[in-house]
Parts: sequence; structure tokens; C-alpha cells
Amino acid sequence: EPHWTKPDKTPSSVECITNDIESLSIGTADGGPSSLLTEDEMQSLASVPATHMPPVDFSSMRQSQIQSTLLPLLDILFAYAYDHRTTGGDPTVESSWTVAILSPTLSWFDDYNAVPDGNTDAATHIDTPADVLLWCIRRSLVYPYLRSYNLGVVIVNDAISILRGGRRVVLRCLLQLRKIFENSTGHYLLNKLYIDPHIFWIQSIDESVLSEFAKGLEKLGKDLKKDSSKWKERIGLNLIGIEKMLYEVEEKQKDESNKGETSSGSDNDSSSSDDSSSGSEVESDSDSSDDEEGRHSAQKVSSELLQIENDASPEEELAGGNGDGEAPRKPLIQEL
Repeated sequence: EPHWTKPDKTPSSVECITNDIESLSIGTADGGPSSLLTEDEMQSLASVPATHMPPVDFSSMRQSQIQSTLLPLLDILFAYAYDHRTTGGDPTVESSWTVAILSPTLSWFDDYNAVPDGNTDAATHIDTPADVLLWCIRRSLVYPYLRSYNLGVVIVNDAISILRGGRRVVLRCLLQLRKIFENSTGHYLLNKLYIDPHIFWIQSIDESVLSEFAKGLEKLGKDLKKDSSKWKERIGLNLIGIEKMLYEVEEKQKDESNKGETSSGSDNDSSSSDDSSSGSEVESDSDSSDDEEGRHSAQKVSSELLQIENDASPEEELAGGNGDGEAPRKPLIQEL
């Protein structure tokens, strides 16, 4: 489960607050929220150099500047959440490439024009959070290994949850992302260009800025899932046509499999009928063979009787009897 989805537990007693103060903790007592920084994260935060930071007073930033800074933070958090979601929070050697390629800011140094100033041309496009999220989802459907619109919607809601968690949750994500880039040969410069400035800036802004920005994104996150057809059209990758084609292929495969099952069932029926007919033929053949054997045996018996009759003595035949005064014996064939 991502660390930003765990519930935030606030201290419920004065003793917990006292323990925090005594331990100089930046969060609540033990067993508190997951937004607490670990010892490694605190060391990483302390190691962020401030020498190369431009002399900017974050407190004096205009609303247009704040909005233009929140938009790149949004696409960076989207890329981080994608990698965290797909790797289970255990970065791989591909994590730095995945984050850098999914974020328009990190991949080709996109500069957002969020709020028009007085000198802005009327034809200039004004970038909105919806545009940024659509570009992020589009890139997630083009570059990485796992490509799914539904997965992109989940990642959008993850980024919104991170922003809703406040400065500490965002700071933890940026520190983890900084560690990923620091261990990469080709992406460590992104820390100096973007991640380190965002780490300094996120600690200076008010919590209400992030909460208001997250509230404005919540409706967008729900609409991406509810009215997916409209957003798929805006992405511009012919997602609806591709999905329709895949559904047709799936239905065709189902129909072919059903026809195959039906034909196999009819073949089984025909084979069973053939077996029954062959059985009846065998029975009839056995009956006819029995009849032939009976006829052969009868003929054999009659021939034997004729032979016995021919072998009788001529004296008995002339006397007309058997010599005992009895009537002459009938032929054996007549007796039978």
C-alpha cells in the first residue's frame, strides 16, 4: 500500500506532544502518520545543497508564479506515483528512466503558462491542471511497459492524494525521487534543475495552497473515470477505436470457440450412433451365424441317421421284424 494512502493519526494527549518536543521530532508520536520522515530521509534533506539555489524569495511569489510551479510539481508527482505503484515502492534500475520519461517537465523541460499576466497575448494557450494530467496519461500510454488508461486514472488519483496529504507527504515523495535520480548516471542533473528547488519551495508555501490545489483536482480525477470516453477522445490516440477493435476480435474468438464446442458435441453424438449401429450389426451377424450352425447340425444328424438305416441287416428287413414277433420297425427317419 502506498505510504500516502495510510491514515494520518493526530496526537490524542498532551503526553504525546511532550514526547515529540523532547525528541525534536518533526511529526507526532510513535505510531503516528506515515508522513513522518525517517532518519535516512532527514539526512537526505539535510544534504540538499543550497549553494546553487537562485536567490528567490518564495514568500513574494505572485499567484501566477505559484500556479506555474504547482503544474510541474503535479506531473513530477504523477511520474513518481506511477513508478511507486508499478514497482511496489521498491525502485529498480528502470525507475529513473520511467520517472523522467513520464514527466513533461523532466523529459523535455516543459514550461507551463498557468495564469495570464497583463502582457500575455490573447492567442497564448493557458495551461490547466487538466491539460497536464492528460499529457501525463498520454505519455503513460506511449512509453512505459505497462500501458492502460485505467492505470493512468489510478495514478492521477494517487497524485491528488499526495497533494491532499500536505507538505510533509509531498516532501517525502520528492526526497525519495531525489534518491532515485542520485543513483542514476544520466539523470542526477535533474536533482539540481528541478527536484532540489521544489524541495526548498515546498517547505516555504502555506498548507492551504496545496489543499486548495488538491480540491480543484478531485473533481477532475472523478470525471476521468466517470466520463472516460470524452477524455479518451481528448488524449488523441484513437483509444476508442482500438478498444472497439479488440472487443470485436474477442467476440469473434468466443463465437469460434462456441462453434468448435458444438461441432465436437455433434461428432460425439454421431460416433455414439455409429457405435450403436455397429453393435446391432454384430448382434444380427451373431444370430445369423447361430442359425447356420443349427442347420448344419441338423443336416449332420439326418445324414448319420440315414447311414445307420442303410447299415441295418437284410435278414431283419426280409423277416419284416426284429425276430421276436414284434411289428416291423419303422425307419428311423420316419420316427424322427
